Amino acid sequence: MKNKKELIKLIKESFNKKIGNTIFDKIINVLKPIILIFTLWITLEKCMGISEWVNGHSYFWWLLVSLIPCIYIFDTIYSILNLKKEKVNITNGTAINTANFIYFTIMTFLEIILFRIKGFWVDSFYIQILLFMILTFIFIQLIVIILVHLGNINEKINRFISLFILPLFCFSGIIYSLKTVHNHYIRLVLRINPITYLINGFRNGFIIKKYFVGITKVDLYFIIICLFLLFLGYILGKINKSK
Repeated sequence: MKNKKELIKLIKESFNKKIGNTIFDKIINVLKPIILIFTLWITLEKCMGISEWVNGHSYFWWLLVSLIPCIYIFDTIYSILNLKKEKVNITNGTAINTANFIYFTIMTFLEIILFRIKGFWVDSFYIQILLFMILTFIFIQLIVIILVHLGNINEKINRFISLFILPLFCFSGIIYSLKTVHNHYIRLVLRINPITYLINGFRNGFIIKKYFVGITKVDLYFIIICLFLLFLGYILGKINKSK
């Protein structure tokens, strides 16, 4: 019970830190994503003239779907990597992930409203958005556990891992479609990348309108990677306890 209360307290502190403690800070943090979305719209549709991309929808809306989960994923990873040595533990990591997920949930809800204003109807496809939100949280929590254990073993390891965050972003299909990639090996890397899987899940619910039905190869890739991360986290936890 004590650990639960401590976790709730840390989640509140992490969330308040993210959105700000004063009214001015909250206003600034609300304006940030609005300005980012507006800037993207002006840049892509008005300056670059990029219009059609997927299923008759503009590249801007196609990209916007991936932007919100992308911010949640990489913000959480960087937050864990930048934790001070004395704060690197599972409780703090879980609190940061949960607080960021709450913010991610709010932003996704606002995104749904924005898509409705654009003319996208709220339908049964939106149910799988909730599913992929949960899957994203689970995946990031597994990453958090591994990063915390690695940080406790040797903080230099996480500094080394931070070098690969940008490549992970670039090889995730966030800013381009897999259909445009013709190199077989690069395409395979993209398909295996769990972030690609999660982003496409959101796109299927928001824009493409494709149901999550059955278990495909891509689903198996994601499940296997999650099981591997779970096993790795368990092994690293054992190593930390033996120190």
